[in-house]
Amino acid sequence: MAFSTADANFRSLMLTVSNWFDGYSDGVTQQFGLQQLIKEKHPSFQIPEDIRNIVITEFTQHRQRLINLGMVMTPDEVEQIGVLYNIAKKHAADRWSFIMALEQSMIICEGKMEAFIKTLKENGFPKAVEVLTEGTINFKINL
Repeated sequence: MAFSTADANFRSLMLTVSNWFDGYSDGVTQQFGLQQLIKEKHPSFQIPEDIRNIVITEFTQHRQRLINLGMVMTPDEVEQIGVLYNIAKKHAADRWSFIMALEQSMIICEGKMEAFIKTLKENGFPKAVEVLTEGTINFKINL
């Protein structure tokens, strides 16, 4: 499968973020170090100057479903699904890290969830299938 230049740039950016996160989670910490790293490695990617002050007030339906997925998965299910998708245990230490690993691997992404849901259904994860296919709670943050 050939990827467009935009896809290749996005994958490169994801790899940068993933590598930074691996270093961060391994103890190499630097507050807001990711912003500087992205500027250095991907100068064409525009980061708003006031990024620290941007308030997120809504989640997309896709993000709501992923939150619901994280809330219903048990540690055993995380491990079993991780095996299905060959996700390293260090990236599946908890359900939220696991969801991030699935996103970084492009296994789950907005508009392309059908194959993931089908695999969950075929392998006996009904709660996960249910939260990914049914309506979601309208998740808003009031600050």
